[in-house]
Amino acid sequence: MLTKKSREAIIRSIKEEKKNTGKTNVQIALEYGISVRTLYEYLKCDTNVLEVPEKEQLKIRVKQLEVHVEQLEARIKLLQAFKEDIYLCINMINRSIQHHEKLKEHLR
Repeated sequence: MLTKKSREAIIRSIKEEKKNTGKTNVQIALEYGISVRTLYEYLKCDTNVLEVPEKEQLKIRVKQLEVHVEQLEARIKLLQAFKEDIYLCINMINRSIQHHEKLKEHLR
């Protein structure tokens, strides 16, 4: 695990190298022996973007889950309606078959 100072030093070094050499993030990550994801995390941390507190993250996650539940409930209602339509079609087919058999018997 890197200390804050070593991370800041790496970030400064990476920025200097990008500015001076024009290397891509992938090239720099390979050179420093870190993954590109880690490089992006380092650069992201340096953008002075405040991290969302854990409590806020949980609130956001709860809201996402509530929306997901609503979507699932809507799908369930749609599937139930589809199921009813299928039963209606089956009943119509059965009636048609019965009617056809009655006509067949009548014509004999």
